Amino acid sequence: MKKIIASIVVMALAVVMLSCGSVEKELLGKWKIEVSVMGLAEEPETQYLEIVFTEDGTGYGKMPFVAQVDFAYALDGEVMTFAYVDRDGTKVEKTVPFALEDTTLTFFSDRADVVLSKT
Repeated sequence: MKKIIASIVVMALAVVMLSCGSVEKELLGKWKIEVSVMGLAEEPETQYLEIVFTEDGTGYGKMPFVAQVDFAYALDGEVMTFAYVDRDGTKVEKTVPFALEDTTLTFFSDRADVVLSKT
């Protein structure tokens, strides 16, 4: 009986570990969202915000006319924690709920959800 229970626990842990790993692997790579930038022209220029996640738990975000922001990230279920240094040198840590479905990454916020596409 103990062997059966131990086997079930080991299989359940394996499933949990594999499902966590698959989210991390799906997250890796470049994601983007279209943003409109007002310039000198009457029509806004379309630019892209890019976010790149790497295997070592780091990444960066790039937006037109803004310096690249390097960050570290960690996943805990359906929550992602970002750690980065702000422009004024302040260390910042933000926790954001997210969902990952196929090639769509959504960050949830009280103000507005941010939806990125994998490139």
